[in-house]
Amino acid sequence: MIGKNKKAQSLANFLLVFLTLSIVATSLIYIAIKENNYSGEFDSPYALDSVYSREEIINFYLQDIFEHAALGVKDKQELINNITLLAGKYKIASGYVKNSEGEDVLADENVAVVLASIENLKEEDIELVIKNNKTERIKINFDVSVNYNRGSDYVKYRYNKGFETYVSDLELES
Repeated sequence: MIGKNKKAQSLANFLLVFLTLSIVATSLIYIAIKENNYSGEFDSPYALDSVYSREEIINFYLQDIFEHAALGVKDKQELINNITLLAGKYKIASGYVKNSEGEDVLADENVAVVLASIENLKEEDIELVIKNNKTERIKINFDVSVNYNRGSDYVKYRYNKGFETYVSDLELES
């Protein structure tokens, strides 16, 4: 039999245990650091609740403007003009207040988001289906960006909201 070197075995066992413990310790430290970074970013569930409730209000405003602007539309440019005109009415109804820098800003933050979404509207975001020289269906997509900034909580929520309507349905409702 071959003689065993007990010193070599104890060194190998020591290295195995030492490296295993160092890997486990490094992993635990890494996880602890990552956990602290994520929990520090978002402390309040109220921020998300506020953003989602604002999303519903903004979607209501956009849908209301879209449905009223779509009546009797013959082309995309006319729809954009109607939407811009109706958005101006929301702007006037909202009114203005002074912010901390003394600048005039819209009193309703949701109207400000709606106006920004309408300003970013392009003809490519609109689809008209015309049959027999009459607009039958209209689809439109708005890019919306909602910001929430209260104290240490900051959320920037971007989404794309699409609306579709059949013009004959709108004419029946009027």
